[in-house]
Amino acid sequence: MSDEGSGVSEAIRRYTNQWGLPNKINLNKFSESKSAIIPIINGRGKYQGRRIQVDAQDDWYKFKLRDGVSINRRATDIEILEACKKLKVISGYVFGQEIVPLHFNMLNGEAETARVHFLEGSIWDIVQAVRWEDGNYFYNGLDYSFSLENFLETKNRFENNLSLEGVKNVTPELRFYFVLLSLERDNFREVERLESLSLLEDKKIEAVKKFQESLASRLETTITDAGGHLVRFHRQGQDIVVIWSVDGKQYNSLIRNNLDFRAREVGFCCSGADKQHTLGSAINLVQDYNRRGDYYDVTRS
Repeated sequence: MSDEGSGVSEAIRRYTNQWGLPNKINLNKFSESKSAIIPIINGRGKYQGRRIQVDAQDDWYKFKLRDGVSINRRATDIEILEACKKLKVISGYVFGQEIVPLHFNMLNGEAETARVHFLEGSIWDIVQAVRWEDGNYFYNGLDYSFSLENFLETKNRFENNLSLEGVKNVTPELRFYFVLLSLERDNFREVERLESLSLLEDKKIEAVKKFQESLASRLETTITDAGGHLVRFHRQGQDIVVIWSVDGKQYNSLIRNNLDFRAREVGFCCSGADKQHTLGSAINLVQDYNRRGDYYDVTRS
């Protein structure tokens, strides 16, 4: 028998049993559910062009996909990394829930900042984000590959309330980031500056009203009314890091961005009762400790 005939016989043998009848075909693989890792925002997501709507909190989920769509469970960190490994990656400086890209062209000229969902980090962190097929960007970890040339000097200038005058080779993106942070930090000084400006009175009233509605004004009012002094603040994810002082000593509190500035961490030892306090009551507690001469540890620096 020729080699060609032997090959045909071997193929027949593999797909038939000893009586020459076709082997039983496993049909289970055609009915088994597929799985996929998908991010959900406001109850919506997208996967391979398919729009998905579910009743779930914003998060990454493992889905079962068959005739319908159902959530299996929350996705693990490893599963999320695997789902993102082939996506477009951008890197940038953290600014609240947005990033300023290291290079503006990463955003194809659409904007100077990008909203990043599930963003973790605080100001001066450099992170990566991936673009999902629905156009949303999602946090993908810290970027450790970034060159620190001129970055540390720019950060040092900001933290010491200095301008960038004389600092060479600062990229447009880093300079823009510096300006954004400076504007946010300096907002709570705006009322004092308004008095020195040559503005019509109605313009001053309009500016003061706008300032009073701002986060900076709310923080300053809360802290001042409680007897403290606002030093500086910045956003960290959906929370706020607030540096404030009482009797010349500084404290670092992590608070929620809500109406009463409920505390997550007051920044000093209060017997585990941090979340029972607001920013105002935390300041009052420090003042009470100081009056009684009680010793307490600072837990956030």
